[in-house]
Amino acid sequence: MGGTALADTLDLSKTELKNIQRIETLWTDDTIHLSTKTLNGLSSGCIIDCGEGSDIILGTEEADNLDLSNVTIKNIDKVAMGGR
Repeated sequence: MGGTALADTLDLSKTELKNIQRIETLWTDDTIHLSTKTLNGLSSGCIIDCGEGSDIILGTEEADNLDLSNVTIKNIDKVAMGGR
């Protein structure tokens, strides 16, 4: 799953994913919204890579405790729980 060379916002918080091995955005400032439901569909060892820029992973207000232990995170500047 990938973004573009522009500033991307990927809102996957209400999306049921299956067997995703990689989420990748390119340059600029990107935001990825995740939920517990989203994380359950990622393959173990999934890579989330946002490239250059100021990049953020946001949890939903319902998902203050996202378990990212099975995910490899690259080029993420901030992880914020609670959708803030």
